[in-house]
Amino acid sequence: MEYYLLAQSEHVVNPIKVIGPNLEGYPHEMTHRQFAGLEDAVVGYVRYDETQEIPDILSQPTYMVSEAIKKVLAMYDDNISFKAVQIFPNEQSQIPSVARVYWIYDCVMEECIHADAIKLPNGAYQEIIIDKRKIKGRNIFRPKGLQQNQIVVSLAVAESILRRNPYGVSLKKVEMR
Repeated sequence: MEYYLLAQSEHVVNPIKVIGPNLEGYPHEMTHRQFAGLEDAVVGYVRYDETQEIPDILSQPTYMVSEAIKKVLAMYDDNISFKAVQIFPNEQSQIPSVARVYWIYDCVMEECIHADAIKLPNGAYQEIIIDKRKIKGRNIFRPKGLQQNQIVVSLAVAESILRRNPYGVSLKKVEMR
């Protein structure tokens, strides 16, 4: 089975930056307990200008996905949970083109990083290598130990996401051993 790391594309050079009093302190690697402690819905704001990009995945202040990606993830995993972040621009005239909902997710975390994966001094992995015996054929999961709150998806999920023509999304094949 093929798997892919779902992330914000490196080609997104100037993504919107969500700010708001309810968003401070959101960790990159969110635990199930931290997710449970979040409000079901919060409001965030952006100081939007036309040089900024609005991708389907945001990595700041924490990992969030668009409505389109949320729907795909929910189709393939009945146990995944979501909490909403409603985004508004600071200019009322920009609301129709900029306002949208992003979703913070919580899914199964698997202790599945292969022993051959090289961990760098800063705690990141040089390359993510998944131990295929430990993922139990899941379509969506989070590898424990990654510095950022990112998910790995099966080929079926990746193809379903790509059929929706997302903007600013990267799907990088993950090595399996």
